[in-house]
Amino acid sequence: MKRLLVMATVAAVIVAGTWIGDSRSVLADEKGPDVEELMNDAAETLNEYGMSGFWRAEYFLSKVKKRDTQDLIAGLSDKDILFRMACAVRLLEMYTDDGSKHATRMMDKAEPLLLKIARDKDEDAPVRSLAVDVLARWGRMRNGKALLKIARDKDEDDSVRFAAAAAATALSEELGEDELKFMRGLLDSENSRLRFRVAVALYTMSASKSAPKIVRECRDRAANILQEYRREPSIEGLLANQILKNVELAVALGSMKGVKPEEVTDEMIDKLQAEYDNLFAKAETITSKVKGVRAFARQIAKKVKKQREKKPELPPDINMLWRVLVDSGKPDAKPESKPAEEKIERQFDAALEMVRGGDIDAFWDAWRKLVRLDRDASELLGAGMEEVGVLERIVSASAILAIYDKPADAAEKKLKADAQALLWKVIKDEQETSEVRHLATNALGRFGGPENSAQLLEYAKMAFDPFVRLSAIRGAYFMTGKMLGKNFLHEKLESNDLDVKAWAIITLCEMGDYESARNYFDDLKYEPTPRGRLIREYIKADRLTRKLALLYLGGPKLEHAAELKIEIEKTKREIEARSRELEEAAKMARDAIAGLQDEKERDQALDYVESMLKIPGEEEVPENSEAPEEGG
Repeated sequence: MKRLLVMATVAAVIVAGTWIGDSRSVLADEKGPDVEELMNDAAETLNEYGMSGFWRAEYFLSKVKKRDTQDLIAGLSDKDILFRMACAVRLLEMYTDDGSKHATRMMDKAEPLLLKIARDKDEDAPVRSLAVDVLARWGRMRNGKALLKIARDKDEDDSVRFAAAAAATALSEELGEDELKFMRGLLDSENSRLRFRVAVALYTMSASKSAPKIVRECRDRAANILQEYRREPSIEGLLANQILKNVELAVALGSMKGVKPEEVTDEMIDKLQAEYDNLFAKAETITSKVKGVRAFARQIAKKVKKQREKKPELPPDINMLWRVLVDSGKPDAKPESKPAEEKIERQFDAALEMVRGGDIDAFWDAWRKLVRLDRDASELLGAGMEEVGVLERIVSASAILAIYDKPADAAEKKLKADAQALLWKVIKDEQETSEVRHLATNALGRFGGPENSAQLLEYAKMAFDPFVRLSAIRGAYFMTGKMLGKNFLHEKLESNDLDVKAWAIITLCEMGDYESARNYFDDLKYEPTPRGRLIREYIKADRLTRKLALLYLGGPKLEHAAELKIEIEKTKREIEARSRELEEAAKMARDAIAGLQDEKERDQALDYVESMLKIPGEEEVPENSEAPEEGG
């Protein structure tokens, strides 16, 4: 009996061994071609596209499973630095949330490689910034100090410094006062794209109401920067808008937590409605003041120019002597100040210079600079639409549409109509690049106004280029609220082109259809890029919206109260942004007033500007407060 049992056991072991051997060969056969193909696809993508293809390559590697970890570890020694980084990203992506000892060992292999690249000043700045971004997204907190050291090195490349600053903020549980002061200083950088990165990191860091003053100052300043971006239809603009929307929604939901339907009385609704009405009126008043102070500043600047152009009536000999004195450059000679128009012209040229040569990445930065010039640059913007370069033309047209959303006279209406016509011409030009037509469609959809809605709705149904059609669908929804092209959007969710897939997901989310996009978030949410961060904000919005939907089940009164709370939070942030614009307009007016020759006239003008700075609800402006007449 024992002998039979032993023989059976041996047979079972042999069979099991044979099965294990066969299964290993099956797994090897299954793993080999799949992993090898994915790794080759990633390598070929990087060879063809370089840095611009990094996340396409990572998309292939994201399909590599934990059982194939050794292939990724081998990739860490590849001769191509981008391929090494892509393998490191996948390792961190797989093991960040895994608390096992094996996961720690895997991260110990990937993190040092990325940190070494981040510190290497001989490496290209974009590659180093990418390494920093990856560490910010998946690295452990212990990397925070090393990244902060890079951020504080004034000899570092700006793009690397700002990436490291944003990463250090994300990886630090709590920044000290000295670090926060340093971060706040970065928010004043002239490089808007880098400033935006730090603003996102600071605004989204956790901070309680009892947080130190410096923390609140950093978050308030960051919020103002996000408000600046909120209007534009770029990835950064959509991200800024969604971050702020999520905060508004979360605050509103938090204030409604525990409120029972029967507790929402008519009196409560009336009180919320009154609060919203007062805030809305305040926002409208401040917006009106901004326009008034800007117009007054332009009026003063024109008067100062006329005063400077007026030549003193002197005898010929004395006049000649005065001219020689001025031209001599002696300290006694008081040179004439350059008129405000020259300053505006320099700013206009600087903005267009950003996109000359076809730099698409700088398009919305240039647009923002042009919009700040407001109506002072109307002639220059009109001339900008005649420029040789297509980017110079469409950025000028886009700025015109943003500035003249409500044209005041026939000349402004014509300027706006010309800008709309130019953008349509570019959109329909099949010879133009997809990227440029996409920009033009985005601009028209966001700023074109309701008069373009019918044409945009029609174009959203027929555009051949996927990027142009996706932006037309978004623009049509923004203008009319109509959700078009659902079948097209669902089809593009399955696209092998990651950029097309991304814009399909973004378009659905901007239209509020999180349900259709939900199953595709994983394809992009891990990217440590503005696009990846935007997807993560959509995931948060999806969760908050579902909570709101549950709240709405409490009945129409509870729904009405929640919506009012959301609008109240949104309007509060609008007031903060408009108040900042009013301060900037007042500074522009004071600079112009300084050029007035008559002291009494200067005092009257300054009094008017100061009176306009009084915010309703704090200290009312007298009803008879009007701009001084030109004669003083």
